[in-house]
Amino acid sequence: MGFAINDLNSDGNLDIVARTDSGVVIFVNKGIGFGNNMFDRILIQGPDLYMPSTNQATQSITLSDFDNNGKIDILVTGPNSVVILSNYSYGTSLGAVNFPIYKIRTMQRVNPVWKFFSGNITNDNLPDLIFHNYYDSSNDTIFYLKNTFGTTSFSLDSAAFTGPSFLKLFIHPQTTKICDLNSDGKMDVNTVFYSTLGLQNNISATSFSFSPISSITLANVKSFMPIGDLTGDGKIDWSQHGSSSYAL
Repeated sequence: MGFAINDLNSDGNLDIVARTDSGVVIFVNKGIGFGNNMFDRILIQGPDLYMPSTNQATQSITLSDFDNNGKIDILVTGPNSVVILSNYSYGTSLGAVNFPIYKIRTMQRVNPVWKFFSGNITNDNLPDLIFHNYYDSSNDTIFYLKNTFGTTSFSLDSAAFTGPSFLKLFIHPQTTKICDLNSDGKMDVNTVFYSTLGLQNNISATSFSFSPISSITLANVKSFMPIGDLTGDGKIDWSQHGSSSYAL
């Protein structure tokens, strides 16, 4: 149902996290090169991770260090829930016991595509969450969950996040990227929706506050994403798949 890649046990090798209808599978990279035995497999299961096999909805996997302990945590979605597998591993040893499961939100989802994105929006070293969710028959809404770990809770449970707060109504959002577009040290929120790229400038270093949306009209949108500084001017450039590139 989807996968994501990151180094979960801090050994310098990229691991794979996959979502299945019975739970979450971690393929731990042993660092021995390509081959049939290059991964150890860990299966993590629980009632909050169960996904009916008849549910064809796209599931979201977001990997980030939500509690700032140096280990990558796993966020996944279910039919009507958001779940974090908190990474409490030690050294490079990794097992299912190292990932306690916390349901951080129960939310009604109608849209089959439910996407989550993380970024340190309030400059407190704690990744916050932006997500798309159903609004009405023709629109979705961009919502925000603020990470307050260490203040409201010392576990990555429901109390460790506040919200969701309303951010913006968009027509059929496809993807959101959180990055510093104007090199001011603050993370901006940028969403491709319908045939437009909506740019929202972060105007506060410590709170969730954005300027009115700026828009770039796109043609034949398939995907649009930041790809790095291609021109050497210190600014992030974007690529639109199937059409052209934009330097911002």
